[in-house]
This record gives sequence, C-alpha cells and structure tokens, in this order.
Amino acid sequence: MALNPQKWGINVSKKDFQCYWAKRWGDIGKNEPCPNEKELKQKMEKYFPDLTNPEFQKIFLERIYKQIDAGVDAIWIDMLYMQARLMTELTKNPNHPAVKESYEAAKEIINKIHEYGKKKGKYIYVITWVAVKGKDSIISVPKEYVNVDAAMVSPSCDEIKDKLTGKIGNFNEKLWNELVKKIKKEYGIPIFARIDYGGPGRTQLYVFSQELSKEEAREFLRKADKFFSKKGIIFIYPVHGGDMGRKELVKKLSYGKFNWYDSLAPEFETYGTIKELTRDKR
Repeated sequence: MALNPQKWGINVSKKDFQCYWAKRWGDIGKNEPCPNEKELKQKMEKYFPDLTNPEFQKIFLERIYKQIDAGVDAIWIDMLYMQARLMTELTKNPNHPAVKESYEAAKEIINKIHEYGKKKGKYIYVITWVAVKGKDSIISVPKEYVNVDAAMVSPSCDEIKDKLTGKIGNFNEKLWNELVKKIKKEYGIPIFARIDYGGPGRTQLYVFSQELSKEEAREFLRKADKFFSKKGIIFIYPVHGGDMGRKELVKKLSYGKFNWYDSLAPEFETYGTIKELTRDKR
C-alpha cells in the first residue's frame, strides 16, 4: 500500500521515494544515505500510502465510517492532495497519469464520505488544504478535483515570529489576499485557519509554543484573530492539541510532562485570552 512511483513508469523507486519522505519528516537525516529497505522500514514511523490503492482506500474509509457511526458531523483530512502534488513535482507534468489519478482518487474518497453520510441521514463536512502559501506564490489544487466543504490555511512560522527581526504577527498581506481570493473565487467554500503542527524542525506550533513568551503568545492570538476576521477567515483557537515538535527540540512541555500543547498549562496560559476573543464575537 506504500506509494511506488514506478507504478506509473516514473523512474523513482519505491525505496527512494519513501526515503525522501522519511528525510522530509526527520526519520532519516537530510544528509544521510538512504538505507536498504529493511532498515528504512525500521526507521520510518510511517510510509507514504498510495491513495489510488483500493486496499488502502478501504482501510482509510472504514476508519472514517466508524467515526461517522460514532456521531461526528465533520472530518478533517490532512494532506489529501499531497500525493498529486508530489507526483507533479516528480514528473514536472500536471497532466501526467500519476497526477490525474491521484487527484481523482482524492475526489472519489470525498464522494464516498458524502454518500455514506447521506445513508446515515446527515451531511458530513470535509475539510482539508486546497490552497497554501508558498514563499511568494499560491500553490493550489485544480478546481475540477475539489469537492470538499471547507479549506484550511495556516500562518507561516515567520508570520508567528520572524526569526530574523523577532516581529510577532507580521502577516504577508499581499499573499494572504491572493490566497483568500483564490479560495473564495475558485472553490467558493469557507476558510478556517489554524496554527499548524507536525513534522521536524521549526513548525508553526513549535514557534508559537517554544519561541514566544506567554505575553507574546497572547499578543499573537489577538493579532491573528483580528487579521483573520478582517479576511473572513474563521480562526481555530489553539485550546488543546498538537505536538509541539521533535522531542529533542521541545523544552517547554505542558505541565512539565507532555509534548502536547494545552492553553491551560502553566507554561503557556493562553486560555484566558482565547475566552476573551470568543466573547468578543458574540
């Protein structure tokens, strides 16, 4: 079920692709040589799956169906279009079968989620990334493949705190305007923003939790709330959740024990500010 680009005749082996993914997530050092398949499997916390594989689709959808059976009304799917994006990077061809089939598989998964919800007598809302900010441009999914119900966006690490200037909440207005316009015009769906997490190094939640003081974190929340509200974006406040980074990097732990952000933890104490911001929206 692990993604193998050679399935489409792409000259990149399964091992080399999965090694690339392992390096991207920090399971293997960026400058380390790729190990043999057995060692690679031992080092990787997770393989990158093949979204077009029927067996993977079955397992993935069964997990979602169980959540719907348990009563959820909305599903968050991370990296839904990542496979198509990576195949585009590999082939340099947005019309390559690997790209198109990956997008089509993502679309079909959403169709099946919606269909299952209807069978259960309710509408299931699905949210994922459909367009993201690059360094100086917007990376987006072709409109014909997007059938999700809402878009997720996130401030960049340097927008939370600029690593060179130390400025907090310094949003790239031009790029955000482009992003919001793209999502609203192309897809016509609501936009949610969160402080993203996951992956190695300086992630957004790492910056927010580890590089900001308590007062700086409160300052960022106020600035972000004002900025997103002005753009018509719903800000998902960081009340609880999200790993703050690699264990060897994270020094401030919630309650001195947990690598999981908590706004009530004495190390952070942002819950009061979040309550103030929610009251202002009534």
